[in-house]
Amino acid sequence: MQLHEGNDMTTHDQWKQNTTDPLGLGNLEALDPGYDGWAGVESALLSYNHAKRNWQRAGGWLAIAASFILVVSITLRNTE
Repeated sequence: MQLHEGNDMTTHDQWKQNTTDPLGLGNLEALDPGYDGWAGVESALLSYNHAKRNWQRAGGWLAIAASFILVVSITLRNTE
């Protein structure tokens, strides 16, 4: 059983085939976005990431120092 006789194109396909530029966008001039501020955004993100990494390193060194002090204090307590 065949639902369509002959052409299987939908209405949308036919419209797309017959309409090349429905919004007339081809007539617009090419626009130059100019300054979009991306350089400032990029430098702020890099600065934030560097600061975050430095805080992470400082936290890691603090944890290492605290562990070292704990080991030394337990060791000295046991030697008395």
